[in-house]
Amino acid sequence: MTAKLVDRKQIAIVAAIRAGVERAQLSKRFQLDEKRLEAMGAKYSGIPDDILFGINRLFDDNDRLKRLIADLRG
Repeated sequence: MTAKLVDRKQIAIVAAIRAGVERAQLSKRFQLDEKRLEAMGAKYSGIPDDILFGINRLFDDNDRLKRLIADLRG
């Protein structure tokens, strides 16, 4: 079985697209053209919203946990 890498930035962009953020705004924020945004949306089209948003939330939770541990250590 081959492992697929999950790109956090792409997950965040696709989640934002699905949440209704305008592509022009995302294009400017992430410095990507709108065609690339469409390609990302297509790449993740088979992933249900609940799973996609859950993955995005796990990334956020992981970052918060890392900051908490760093605070406790320092």
